[in-house]
Amino acid sequence: MCARRAAAGLRRRLLGHPAAGEKAWSAAAGAFVFLPRGVPHGYDVIHGSARKLIIAVPGGIEDFFDDLVNGVDPATVTHRHGVRFLD
Repeated sequence: MCARRAAAGLRRRLLGHPAAGEKAWSAAAGAFVFLPRGVPHGYDVIHGSARKLIIAVPGGIEDFFDDLVNGVDPATVTHRHGVRFLD
């Protein structure tokens, strides 16, 4: 099964920054955004703060977020989870 990631913007507007050559996106409060696995992306909150719900299939992304919250060195996070942080 191919892993997929989905995010629902629950509060506030998000402005998405996809990989070079891809179309930017904007999601209003309550919107649904689908991001295929392996697609580099980022986002900015337009005003204030935001909450979002992330659904990842299959699971495992929670380990990535646990490492970030627990202050694991970014180089270790990158290696451990096979990700890279965008500039």
